[in-house]
Amino acid sequence: MKRLLLIVVAIAGAALFGTTPRAEDFPLRPITFVNPFGAGSASDTLCRIIGDKLAAALGQPVVVEDRPGADGALSALYVHHQAADGYTLLMATNSPLSADPFLHKDVNYDPIRILRRSRGSAASR
Repeated sequence: MKRLLLIVVAIAGAALFGTTPRAEDFPLRPITFVNPFGAGSASDTLCRIIGDKLAAALGQPVVVEDRPGADGALSALYVHHQAADGYTLLMATNSPLSADPFLHKDVNYDPIRILRRSRGSAASR
């Protein structure tokens, strides 16, 4: 009886976990790296340098997307509304994450939740 139960559990486990995506399947499409400042800025240059190294390491293209405006708040809000799947990254500086919530009246994102989501914390979901 115990042997039959063990076989049933093993088959059920293989059926449930055999079809789920694995971590090594992660980069299935291009990754977007969002720059909160304009083209040619220091953060844009860093995005492109890091993006080239990341693309070589992952084997997927990394697209650098410049979204300037509102001292980085527009790009942070854009990334905040994207799925938390690792395909959209933000070149975070101190402006959108620490200064903007205190400098602007209507910041429509919580920088602490953005940081927790980027680390994969279950508490922020």
